[in-house]
Amino acid sequence: MTVDRPTAGTPAIPDSAVLTPTAAVIVLLAALTGLGQFAGNVYLPALPSVGEDLAIGMPQVQWTMAIFLIAFAFSQLAYGPLSDRYGRIRPLMLGLGLFLIGSIGAAMASTLDMLLLARLIQGLGAGAGVVIARAIVRDTFDGAELARIMTLIAMIFALVPGFSPLAGGLITATVGWAGVFWLCAALGAAAMAGALRLPETNRRPLTRMTVGIAAAGFREVARNRPYLAFALPAALVIGSLSAFFAGAPAVMIDGLGISPLEFGVYPPIAIAGFIIGGSIARRLAGRWPPLRIAGLGLWVMSAGAALMLLPVAGGFVHEWHISLAMVVHVSGLGLLMPTAVAAALSAVPGLAGTASAFLGFLQMAAGAFATVLVSLLQPYWPASAFPSVMAVCTGLAGIALMFGRNWIPSSPTPTNRRGTDVP
Repeated sequence: MTVDRPTAGTPAIPDSAVLTPTAAVIVLLAALTGLGQFAGNVYLPALPSVGEDLAIGMPQVQWTMAIFLIAFAFSQLAYGPLSDRYGRIRPLMLGLGLFLIGSIGAAMASTLDMLLLARLIQGLGAGAGVVIARAIVRDTFDGAELARIMTLIAMIFALVPGFSPLAGGLITATVGWAGVFWLCAALGAAAMAGALRLPETNRRPLTRMTVGIAAAGFREVARNRPYLAFALPAALVIGSLSAFFAGAPAVMIDGLGISPLEFGVYPPIAIAGFIIGGSIARRLAGRWPPLRIAGLGLWVMSAGAALMLLPVAGGFVHEWHISLAMVVHVSGLGLLMPTAVAAALSAVPGLAGTASAFLGFLQMAAGAFATVLVSLLQPYWPASAFPSVMAVCTGLAGIALMFGRNWIPSSPTPTNRRGTDVP
């Protein structure tokens, strides 16, 4: 594909607009990456309360999660090309504005239709943060340095699904489920304020963008086999995580009888696993090839999925068993996710926004599919629906990585941005 890059007479972003990887910048990029994930997970403890207040069943409530994930997935296909054409900051502000509007609308919703519409708008806005934050990192870093920064962001990002259910449980227990969305609105406003301070990192924006050019960019990314070798496993494991978040509230709150607040206590325990896995991945970056690190992560995730499914299939369901299995599962995720994301984006250096958007689309599409599948299976398999979907998604990720290893060219010794060998 031939894309329109700036000519000699086209102004580019000055080299002085440099993003320095300070702690504040890394936290901000991680927050932008995790804002959509937070909006999805903080809502989990509120699901039974939403069903009671709106007089709807759990499958209908789960659709308010699915529509958010679907909008989240497809919106990323727009933000990637827009950020390659107009720079990173303007599309980011547009998305954060939509997220803010959708959050306020959800907080004020009094019917299922109103809530579905608000969640749709919220999801359309949420796609901007994850796509553009990743593209900003890819604009700025390369090689092992990219992998390390991506791992740091991923480790901070891991706090989002861990602690957001706890925050959601506290808010639901004190002020009701609408308070969850008011919190989302406040965080969206804070993210907008922080994003205004980011420099523009797309120094070579495209001179024009049409639907045809955007489609050609996505075709180029979708045909890039080294990219797909890592992007497909990274997407499928998000399906596994989404299956847990879709099915666990019904099992633990409705089935085991724990309170929404107590439910919020268990996901933070799994954070220890992600931190362990992410720390190992950060140490191995530049020493082991990405394929080897990702493969190790998938083996650990498979062990966690088996630990989740087998006791449940035998009739044993307990909150501590579920929590322990998630610690193991998420440890593997900490190894695989930052490694696979960095490797995938490195395979498409010229279209960072488009590559990030397509990766985000694949991840959220897998998450939406897993959520819908759990909602369809749970009436028939109340306890084993989400562990079964987790096992299937993890197994498919392993198959994708196994086939993808043949698409990855041999890499030279990893180097840093100055061209010297990584120690």
